This record gives sequence, C-alpha cells and structure tokens, in this order.
Amino acid sequence: MKHALLVLRSAILWVLSILHFFIAAPILVLLGVLLDPRKHDWLQRAFCRRIAFLSGARVKVQRSPGFDPHRTCFFMVNHVNLFDPFFLYCAIPQYVRGWELESHFKIPAYGWLMKRFGNVPVPTCAALPT
Repeated sequence: MKHALLVLRSAILWVLSILHFFIAAPILVLLGVLLDPRKHDWLQRAFCRRIAFLSGARVKVQRSPGFDPHRTCFFMVNHVNLFDPFFLYCAIPQYVRGWELESHFKIPAYGWLMKRFGNVPVPTCAALPT
C-alpha cells in the first residue's frame, strides 16, 4: 500500500512539474527578452523554488561563517544533471549569471538569449602540445 501511494505521489508531482515548467518557463523567457533580467529575478527564484518543491527534494543551504550575501562572489560548480541549475539558483542569494561555453552563443535564438540574460562566454580550452 505504501509503495502504491509513493508511485501515485510521484506521478502527480511529475504531471504538476511538467505543467508548471511548460507554462512558467516561456513566460520567464519572454520577460527576459522584454525587460532587464534583474527586474524579474525574484520571479525566476520563485520558479526555481517551485521546481525544487515539485521534485520532492528538500533544499538545505549552509553558508560558511563570514559569508556576506551582499558582496559579489564567484561560485564555481559543475552541474551534473538538469536539476542542478534550479537548486543552485535557490541556494545562491546574489544575482546569478553563468559561464557558458562560447560555442553555445553561436546557436540561433539560444545564443542570443544567453547573452541577453547576462551569461559569460568561455572559450574552449585547446590541448597544449606535448
């Protein structure tokens, strides 16, 4: 019985997550095209918090003593799945912009959006001759 309830809960969360994502994400992209992304950063954070909630995960943030959320910081992370950016956005208190592979900026529409949202192009590292 418990397993059946967990399966049902999971199915409901998947449906809600898909509906939430495909309704909210285009609205946020449109806002990003029309407005300065800093103006609706709170909406993006709320979107990411709902993604985290609907995934069934709990986000627990522990900051180091002396961390000042009002200073500009670099957070170096290597996200390994599609959920990582959403959870990172929930945890990082500052205005967040990412580093993006330079070649991604050449992709039509997507590249323009990444530039518009303030992401920073990073060149591909060439192998050093041996």
